Amino acid sequence: MQTLKSAQVQWKAQVYTVEEATYDRLDIANIVYPNWIISHVVSGEVVTESNHEEHVVQAGGVMIHPPFLPFSERAAGPGIHHWMSLDLIGAHNVEFLRLYPIGPVIHLADPAKYQAIFRELLSHWLDMDAPFRDMSVTNETLRLVTLLMKNWKQEEQPIRSSAFMTGQDRFFFLIRYMSENIEKKITRDLLADQAHLSPNYLDKAFHKAYGMNPMQMLREMRLNKAKSMLESTGETLASIATACGLNDAAYLSRQFHNTFGTTPGKYRNYMQMAKASYLSLHP
Repeated sequence: MQTLKSAQVQWKAQVYTVEEATYDRLDIANIVYPNWIISHVVSGEVVTESNHEEHVVQAGGVMIHPPFLPFSERAAGPGIHHWMSLDLIGAHNVEFLRLYPIGPVIHLADPAKYQAIFRELLSHWLDMDAPFRDMSVTNETLRLVTLLMKNWKQEEQPIRSSAFMTGQDRFFFLIRYMSENIEKKITRDLLADQAHLSPNYLDKAFHKAYGMNPMQMLREMRLNKAKSMLESTGETLASIATACGLNDAAYLSRQFHNTFGTTPGKYRNYMQMAKASYLSLHP
């Protein structure tokens, strides 16, 4: 009996706080959280600052504060915030909001839509005895983050400046580079040049952070993309190998079998079966 590993990268949302905060004035100075803070300004005007970089945020803006980075928020008058603290983690313990370093302030195109999702999230969060509460909280959290990412894309993806970066952001540009150039020839020396480090030092530092060196992670990313293409397209193995930077169909087949315990062809057949109507398979 063959065992198949998960075909998709799963993002795990760990939520710590969900709250609607109302205030007459606001004066928070150099506060530090060990997780991400996402705070929507429902009403009022706030000045937020980290490392001497200030942003004025009006109603409809969402502030993103990274973990372990001191930040301040000031408001001279009353306001309401919808805020939450969370971590969103994927494969290799990669944090989603570091892999996609969205700016410290996102302007919502449809604040009412964001507020509606947040209220759903808040209701699930407060209902401690509800069945499947954790699943509901995760679902609404992912909806909020997805909405933020869509707004970020519409704003042409402004990224955090160095004032909002920490040491934990050190290698995320490399992970993004590999993801965005996965079909190209990427060598160990090229990645070391990108990081301005020697190949040996990069391997050691990267392994310490993720439990594998950059080339091992790149191989895994390529195989996961191949897996996704087998699920969702009718492309030939040769085309998939080219799109994933895996040399040729024979090499893809060997690496796929070594990693997932089955051949690409069998995996595609399994997935086609999974997508077929149950009744059509059992007349």
